Amino acid sequence: MRGIGRWLKVNGEAIYGTRPWRIVGEGPAVMMKYNEAKERMDWDYRQEFSAQDIRFTRKGDKLYAFALNWPENGRILIKSLKRGSELYSGAVESVVLLGTSAPVGWKRTAEGLEIALPKNQPCEYAYTFRIEREDGSP
Repeated sequence: MRGIGRWLKVNGEAIYGTRPWRIVGEGPAVMMKYNEAKERMDWDYRQEFSAQDIRFTRKGDKLYAFALNWPENGRILIKSLKRGSELYSGAVESVVLLGTSAPVGWKRTAEGLEIALPKNQPCEYAYTFRIEREDGSP
């Protein structure tokens, strides 16, 4: 429970009072698998997630993107936020990694929102980015 509390202290603004965004997430993880013993589909939460597995929430004019793993190469690519995306039009004004004052480098390309991470992780699991647009909408 203390571990959850530490994580929420860093990332709570992206959880409390948030709403779903236009999509739940992106990435290669398959969240449902067939449970032979129960003969039905069940959620598979006990899998390894990659840095390409991203989940989203929103609050007011802020979009939150959770990277479910820290990338070995220090870079995250959020494909849903590519330049010209119907999901996220307009220009990105800022990208902040919650839990650290270290700046992150970022640029929006035709492939996605590319984020260069600092060396130190702000928490143990699921790293959250606060993304804001110039026009103030999520």
